[in-house]
Amino acid sequence: MASTADGVLLECVSTIIGRKLRNLAQVVEDEVFLLLMSKLKAELSSQEKFDTASTVLQNSIKEYFLRDDLVDFEKASRGDSLEVSKLLLLLLYMSFIADKNMRTLLSSALNHTLQLKLKHLFECIQKRGSGLSPKYLSIVASENLDRLASSSSSSGQEGRSWGGSSSSSVLYTSSPKAASRQSPLRELVQSPNFVVQRKLESRMKDVKRLNQELTDLETEKQDWLVQQQIYHKRQAKLGRLSQCINYACFNQGKVLKKMVVVFLVVMLRIEKYLLHVSISSQFTSLCSVGGF
Repeated sequence: MASTADGVLLECVSTIIGRKLRNLAQVVEDEVFLLLMSKLKAELSSQEKFDTASTVLQNSIKEYFLRDDLVDFEKASRGDSLEVSKLLLLLLYMSFIADKNMRTLLSSALNHTLQLKLKHLFECIQKRGSGLSPKYLSIVASENLDRLASSSSSSGQEGRSWGGSSSSSVLYTSSPKAASRQSPLRELVQSPNFVVQRKLESRMKDVKRLNQELTDLETEKQDWLVQQQIYHKRQAKLGRLSQCINYACFNQGKVLKKMVVVFLVVMLRIEKYLLHVSISSQFTSLCSVGGF
């Protein structure tokens, strides 16, 4: 039975992907990673590997916990057990909060002891929320959890909340028989803190969606303004071109008139020249006939 946090997380991952893993380093292997991310419904492309997906995962964690230094992704990519454990714990917690199918799977597939330990890990994360620090996360992710099972069996209250506030345990039954039948993860789901967390998650999704819609609208507005500027520039260019055409046509009329006048003057001079030549020829003929 898994006694440490990384052992519990390894059991959870094996249950989720339906494949027995030997160690957590296998999680960053391409095939296992892609399968796990598809089950956790991470916002990744279907063929994205760990190295390229680390930025997306880091941003998702930052949006949720308001920090981007909770996991050293460079060490995790090399299979560092602690960093992989921290990453898995955060991703499982986020998926458990958001996805009903994940809650149902873990609540039904894991045995009571594993659920109790996983519940403790989730409550530790829930208790800190956005105040979660890398140091605290490292302590939780490397914790020995055997004391939970032993303390639970000695007190007869396996459904007790170990990591949450004392007020959350008020809703849990103190009957040993009832506690043995109650799933620890279902108890967590029914706790006030979890209900509030789910509502907060829903509101965060709404805010994220509205921010995206606002960004899209702002982008459309900018595109419209650019198109409007292009339209006005084209209109101004067409106006200038129209003026040039009108001016050219006007000047062309003047040029044509000048050409006609010049043509007529030239024709008149030609006619005068031809008349002069004709008279000269006739006078020469008369002179020759008259013997001059």
